[in-house]
Amino acid sequence: GGPTGGSAGDAPQEAPVTPVDRRMLQGADGPGGGRPGAFGARGLAAHASADSAADRASATAASPRGARRRGSDPPSAPPPPADDCCWCDPATPPAVRRREDVLDGQGARLVFSDEFESPGRSFANGRDTRWTALDMPDDTNFAEAYFDPAAVTTATDADGVGALRIETTRLAAPRGTKLVTSAQLQGWDKFCFTGGSVEVRFKLAENQGLWPSIWLLGNLGRAVHQKSCRGVWPWSYDACFPDLPLPGDATPQRHRGRGAPEIDILEASASKARPEESFAVFSLQTAPRLPPPFQPRSGLVPAPPGAPNGSWYQGLRYGGGCEVNRHWYGIPWEELGVDWRDPDAQRERPYAGPWPREDPGYVDAISAGMGGGKMADLGGRWHTVRLDWQPGSGAGPAGGYLRWFYDGTFVFEVPEGALNRTYQHCYPDGGCCLTTPPRRVPDEAAYVILSQTVSRTWAQGIKGLEANRSAFEVDYVRVWQADDQVDVGCSPPDLPTGSILARAHMLGWVGDRARPRGAKTCLPVHSVRRRPEVPKGARCAPYTPPHPEQDSCWRVDSIRDLGLAVFLLASALVFAIALLSPLRRRAARRRLVDQAERRLR
Repeated sequence: GGPTGGSAGDAPQEAPVTPVDRRMLQGADGPGGGRPGAFGARGLAAHASADSAADRASATAASPRGARRRGSDPPSAPPPPADDCCWCDPATPPAVRRREDVLDGQGARLVFSDEFESPGRSFANGRDTRWTALDMPDDTNFAEAYFDPAAVTTATDADGVGALRIETTRLAAPRGTKLVTSAQLQGWDKFCFTGGSVEVRFKLAENQGLWPSIWLLGNLGRAVHQKSCRGVWPWSYDACFPDLPLPGDATPQRHRGRGAPEIDILEASASKARPEESFAVFSLQTAPRLPPPFQPRSGLVPAPPGAPNGSWYQGLRYGGGCEVNRHWYGIPWEELGVDWRDPDAQRERPYAGPWPREDPGYVDAISAGMGGGKMADLGGRWHTVRLDWQPGSGAGPAGGYLRWFYDGTFVFEVPEGALNRTYQHCYPDGGCCLTTPPRRVPDEAAYVILSQTVSRTWAQGIKGLEANRSAFEVDYVRVWQADDQVDVGCSPPDLPTGSILARAHMLGWVGDRARPRGAKTCLPVHSVRRRPEVPKGARCAPYTPPHPEQDSCWRVDSIRDLGLAVFLLASALVFAIALLSPLRRRAARRRLVDQAERRLR
């Protein structure tokens, strides 16, 4: 199911699809330049554990080989290549259709590719079967760009490389409140996959103020459409822990840990005038975040394991000159209202909150980066970045992982053991405990995003621009999955998104539906079940935190919030009575006067 929850047979036909040659299947967008905002959406919650009949029907009908749905392909889609990979571009070299050097050496088959060889492609909604170019202002991260479909196309460069081009142009006059035009391409509700290896070959402009990014986002959230991400971005956990606070009216997390995780394959800045200042960042955005004492102060490296404060996530691996991104761990807890490291404050007010009601305040950025002269050649030449993604098992410290490779060299890993563990801080002398339950390596169906924006929060923003017009180029996007773990489709049967997005579409949270939906281009194939069956009525896995005998600081906050709500309600009632009393007395006096006048008459 897609954003309307319709069946696979009612593909919209309003807009024709750009014709392409026989080599090209149609088809391409982070904090990246479009990290979704997040708050909480009760409207989504009611549908979070139910799937539409269309979702189930399409999943059941999927062939194990991923064959196309005959008679429902958009007019531009050529026949699939001989190996019957519906989403694969026929122009992809045969030598890379299988790889043995990804995903721990598992035999992996190509399940998606786009080589961008056909010039002049249009990515406006309804013009392409693989990608949608947004047509809206970028209002995330204090961005200053308007995303315009006209700013992205395909072209052949001077070296004869056919590539996607995202043109960012500084405007002579503002477009609304935005000072530049650029583009974001996203595969939302078209091509989604769960797990595998995704590789992108790209070339960045040497222009420091730009924010190019390549990232993945769970299909429950649509990047830049911030209302669609409320309460789901970037949650990824599956534990019944009632003491864990949720943002505002958010409830989808309670439904088996549903969410829209974010994996930033690459965010970067390349400078021509100061190449030594060029850098690249690789990140996982995740929620719920660690208790405050585990967060290092900005600018400092994490403390050794076992240290009382700032030890961060354990078991992260670095290589190839990459190191922890000590400049951003997420919004510092201190900026949310209290210094958690002050012993006096801890004793007097163990939870001094208020707990951040907006998701951006409750997100950890598990991030690594390279800079300091190591990336002097980042701009102006072709590079590759690859993410190997093994979804979490939720069964122990071994299993899932996220691994990044830059130009074929390993640079960063987030193993499941760093996430699937309890992080708890209990205050001394019988004080309350702050607990973050185990989280999962993302296992939600995700889509690829290619984006370039300009933001005041990144590389000096518009003040750092070294040229008024620059292009972010992408040679190809390729995705492989292990032979026994092919999982392609935007609404898997065990983690469906169709009915939830239908609700979001009715509420206007996701904008126009993506046309055509992915299920109308290629049948989904789901050979892996990511989450176990749960008993009827169950929502998530049972969880008992360490030291259950000690109160939860979150519970203290919940009680305080309840007391505050009761106090405010009582105050409002007293105020209303006080306001109405003079009116009642005046009416009573008027009735007495009327009665006296009638007697006199």
